[in-house]
Amino acid sequence: FLMPSFSHLSADLNLSGFYYSIYWLVFVFILGILLFFMNFSSYFLNFSGALRKV
Repeated sequence: FLMPSFSHLSADLNLSGFYYSIYWLVFVFILGILLFFMNFSSYFLNFSGALRKV
């Protein structure tokens, strides 16, 4: 029921939708890496007392 219309839309927006999803996937991946690195660095620097005065 929904497959023909969905396949027609995906065939219509195949290339742009592919690049759009790849762009958002890379953006979310980099954002997750930055959040993980910031949390890990703050947790690691908390032992030396660098962020304890905040």
